Amino acid sequence: MIIGINPIGLIRDERGEFYHTHPVLTYDWGLIDIEIKRIYHPKEIDEIDVYYQLAYHEHYQDSLEYAIKKEKMVIIHWLGFDVWRFMRNDFSVENPSIISIANSEINFFELKSFGVPNLFLNTIPPKNIQTFSPTKLGKYISVHAPNNSDFYFSELLKDVAVNMPQERFIFYANRELIVNLPENAKTMSFTDENTIKKLIKKSKIHLRFSKHDGFPHSVMQHKLMGRYVISNHDYPLISKVETTTDEIIKEIESTPNIEDIEGSIYYEKNFSPTAFLLKFNDIIKRIGRD
Repeated sequence: MIIGINPIGLIRDERGEFYHTHPVLTYDWGLIDIEIKRIYHPKEIDEIDVYYQLAYHEHYQDSLEYAIKKEKMVIIHWLGFDVWRFMRNDFSVENPSIISIANSEINFFELKSFGVPNLFLNTIPPKNIQTFSPTKLGKYISVHAPNNSDFYFSELLKDVAVNMPQERFIFYANRELIVNLPENAKTMSFTDENTIKKLIKKSKIHLRFSKHDGFPHSVMQHKLMGRYVISNHDYPLISKVETTTDEIIKEIESTPNIEDIEGSIYYEKNFSPTAFLLKFNDIIKRIGRD
């Protein structure tokens, strides 16, 4: 079987050039006897059996419509940001023949509540997940918060740092860094996995807050390396709290100062590329039976 994948997930390398990096493109698809082909033009869909689109996005509408026209099996893997836009009615899913896969339980139930048909759940793990393993706790609290981002509660998280002068914080982002931090906080940008590993090694707790999310790799990566995670979303084996300064501080103060080995083992077992591929294969087989 040949599956065509749209190459979403473009980032800059050290030379400033774009390249295709989405984790699913790095998996060993031969494990389930599937060959993958990157789709750059709708006509290339003629050569495949299944069209697998990462994210529901208008940028790939031509390929999606062509695949449907050619009566290919069509699978859309909702990643999170597209669910947010869908829920805000920027676009809609009208074709009931499309197979939808949600990237998290959060997205699964959101899409289900909006009546998205043919819905499955399968989480995409980070690239090179096997290289993320528990390390000795660092001294910092890592915080994902771009500058002036209401979506990521940047000001609220800055207030947490202000009210915990005894702790040290690293505010990080892959775009504009937060400014006007208190003396106990610093910033760090990340562009690749080596940078994020260095960040996690320095940390002991991770704060991930947003108005909406899928299943962010930062949560998985911190859990794999034995860190406790505090969020306003309900991810496996993390601490969910309300988005208030007092509640976040209370949870930080009650978090054990020891590596979360149980969480690391759970994430390694349930969110590996192999687990993803086996679940994906089960979905393909189930669709075929239906």
